[in-house]
Amino acid sequence: MGMKPHGAAPFDRLLAVYNLLMAAIWLAIGSRTAAAPWIGTAHMAAAALPVLLDRAPLQSRGMRFVRHAYPVAWLGIFWSEVDLLRRALHPYAHDAFIRALDIGVFGQPLHATFMASFPSLWVSEPLHFAYFAYYPAIGLPIVALAVQGRMTAMYEMYFRLMLAYLTCFCLFAIFPVDGPQHTQSFFVGHPASGVWYRVVHAVNGVGGSLGAAFPSSHAAGAVSIAYCAWLYFRRPVALLMTLHAGAVVLATFYTQYHYAIDSLAGLTTALVVQLWLAPALLAYDGRPVKLPVLPRVRWPVRASGGIP
Repeated sequence: MGMKPHGAAPFDRLLAVYNLLMAAIWLAIGSRTAAAPWIGTAHMAAAALPVLLDRAPLQSRGMRFVRHAYPVAWLGIFWSEVDLLRRALHPYAHDAFIRALDIGVFGQPLHATFMASFPSLWVSEPLHFAYFAYYPAIGLPIVALAVQGRMTAMYEMYFRLMLAYLTCFCLFAIFPVDGPQHTQSFFVGHPASGVWYRVVHAVNGVGGSLGAAFPSSHAAGAVSIAYCAWLYFRRPVALLMTLHAGAVVLATFYTQYHYAIDSLAGLTTALVVQLWLAPALLAYDGRPVKLPVLPRVRWPVRASGGIP
């Protein structure tokens, strides 16, 4: 029993529910900004898209592409909306509280000290590359599953990733944190001469968003991708994605875009979603829940010394 390549999939319903939630929020704050009623209405219309796709014939290659690719397009739209919602709904962010929590947990502001303590390009460039590589890492596993014709796995991975991201986006809407990128000055030293440092700063200069720091969606996404890799890919790929996820968790605050507590919160969000929330929702939907096959650890066994 698995997800069928045709008909409404769990991620379709997930996107519909999120669109209805955003529609309710925008329509409720309609008096605060002139665009709110229009955005709310657009969300209501978008909530019906899964029903239309469910009824659409998928014989043409173009319709199949739309059917399989539209969640990725929604992800970009929802991310852009975070900034709009932060400015329209919240007069201030909660950075002061998060900074205090960050120091309480780690004893120091790691986002301000990590790069300054390790300014070598041998540290900076791999971490900035990992931060950038996160973007193609979102889509490449999905494409690989589609090319292999593993539609059940592809649809379930879509659901797991979208659930992780939309959980983050809901938290952004409720409890916005702008992050050090928007509230503090950057440490500028030897790392600024690196190629990947400049690439990452150029990309984030275009796609940065207010209110989207806590939890880190980079960390949540990378850890979710690694978890899915253990579900749907062979061990070498899963190990590679796990190493990448670890690098991203560190890179989020090494690059000074997040507080370290944001990364910890992103890691925690991913684990809660992948280990509990996603399996619960898939089981409720009548889907079989697959568990990851993790590498075995062989512990050394000491002689019992005669004890049976």
